[in-house]
Amino acid sequence: MKTAAFGTDAFSRCLAILPVLLMLMVPGAQASWNFSADLDARLTDSDREEARGEINILGLSLRNTIADEGGDRLILFALFEEHDDFSERMLHEVYGRYKGPMGKWNLTLGRFGLPFGLLTDFTTSRLLFESLTPHMIGMDVDSGLMVSGVLGDFEYGLAATQGYGGHMTPEFEGPEVYSGRVGMTLGDSGDVRLGLSALDGKIQSEHHRNHWIDRRIVSADMTIQPGWWTARVEIQGGEIDGRSARGAFAMTDLAVLPDLDLTIAGRLVRYHQSTEGYGYFGLGYRLPWFTIRGGYTYAHSETDEHIVSLQIYRMLSVPF
Repeated sequence: MKTAAFGTDAFSRCLAILPVLLMLMVPGAQASWNFSADLDARLTDSDREEARGEINILGLSLRNTIADEGGDRLILFALFEEHDDFSERMLHEVYGRYKGPMGKWNLTLGRFGLPFGLLTDFTTSRLLFESLTPHMIGMDVDSGLMVSGVLGDFEYGLAATQGYGGHMTPEFEGPEVYSGRVGMTLGDSGDVRLGLSALDGKIQSEHHRNHWIDRRIVSADMTIQPGWWTARVEIQGGEIDGRSARGAFAMTDLAVLPDLDLTIAGRLVRYHQSTEGYGYFGLGYRLPWFTIRGGYTYAHSETDEHIVSLQIYRMLSVPF
């Protein structure tokens, strides 16, 4: 079993005292709690491999929101995950976020989602089709410090992090990765969001503690949400270990019926002299106790592959 070590290093000690330090910054505040659990079970079959069923992810999270007379002031959050039939476990996110007046500035310390591209408010970790994230920047969360906020129609996020991602316990040897995003919201109802991002640094290869990969990536993203459909597009380019890397991702979700969604997506990644392309078509139906999704993926690289996937997803959230 692969287990992320939580040891007694500097990172663990900082996280232990973080809630106490931040709560002292909000005197006379009131706290509310929320516990969430989600389960992602999948069955996948392709013309290259035999059919395989697994518990892809089991997630448990706890959020503590502390508010004063001006609104939410402090958020403490932890997300624990079991992956791949309980063969790997990790503390995927754990952070404290202090919110400034009107959200103009927020200070986040811990392990958090990176301010980069669509990751700002969207992840495909619980979906049947991946975005560019694992192929281009190699991680969706990292440990360090982030300053973010909203100024009118503009938003920003700047982070200095360790480069370990969510699979390793950092030792605070100094920041290895710098990332940031600036964005703006358009339309009377905020239906359109645009963003530009950049990431530069050394990122540890997943599960290989002594293997570091240089990544310098820029990104342009767009999200359109007019109502009954949502479209997301992201284009990235740069270098991975000194070799050119480019990628494009698009996903559209359409509400066919109140409980039935249609998803069409595609992803293209070119690294050095190799190109991989993927197309996806799927349906999702929300039942009272869970959501069931089914999809077909066409993968093209050196050879073609046809993949059929079935997912049962359940999320439970309890405030207290």
